[in-house]
Amino acid sequence: MNSPRIREVMNHGKPQWLVDIPASMTAKRKRLFFATQDEAEKYVRKAYANSKDVGFRSAFIPPDRMEKLLRLGRWLEENGIDPANVPAALAKRPSGRLSVTAGKAAEQFVQAKASKGCRQRYLAKLERTMRLLLPNRRDLPIAELGTDVVEEFLGRNGYRPATRKSYRSDLGSFFSWCVRKGYRDDNPVHSTEAPILDDKAPGILTASEVRDLLDATQRHSPRLVPWVRHYRERVNPREAQAAGNDPESPSTPVLDPSPALLPSLPILEAWVKRQP
Repeated sequence: MNSPRIREVMNHGKPQWLVDIPASMTAKRKRLFFATQDEAEKYVRKAYANSKDVGFRSAFIPPDRMEKLLRLGRWLEENGIDPANVPAALAKRPSGRLSVTAGKAAEQFVQAKASKGCRQRYLAKLERTMRLLLPNRRDLPIAELGTDVVEEFLGRNGYRPATRKSYRSDLGSFFSWCVRKGYRDDNPVHSTEAPILDDKAPGILTASEVRDLLDATQRHSPRLVPWVRHYRERVNPREAQAAGNDPESPSTPVLDPSPALLPSLPILEAWVKRQP
């Protein structure tokens, strides 16, 4: 086990003496500053002497914190409270925040995301997930919703893996927020298995699917214009020269691989009309 090191350092522009206590002694590294070398050495000697009775972890508590703990201990004894019984009493105390209902927690969660500035589309998605999760559980304490509830929700209705992954992400954000607020002690989503998505090739739209897409676009969102990736054809002198063609001849165009995005509504409409 390493021992504390004492050395002179600059702390906020002032020369001070540092007592560097390694984590092997106190389970967490500590750095204490003293005005003089004598004060630092005196603190280390006193801590070593006290460690025989209380151990290194308690003996190396910073002096200012130790003074607060001593004052608190004296106050407890003056009021007839045994300091040794305080941890058990705190563990049994009722917590008002843990009694928050699931419905109230869901409303606060969505409001917090709205105050954060999240997009309206994302907020609508969260509201839908909360509505599907809590149809008969809105009055239950949020702390009672466990892993079984999450697994039952994700496994219902034969959801596809992509859908389950989306719902699982929403629930993970919700329960993590509840933990940060103190409404829960853990996140039940962490105990569930994440769905595995299959690597599929991108789908290709048929003529009828494109026709339905254009009709839906015009009915529901006329401002949305479909776009397609389109390759421009122009003379590329370097590639034409490598291919043995005359780069000055307009009859030998070379396909430029750089894509351009063009509004395709008229193009698609003309193509769809030509299909049987």
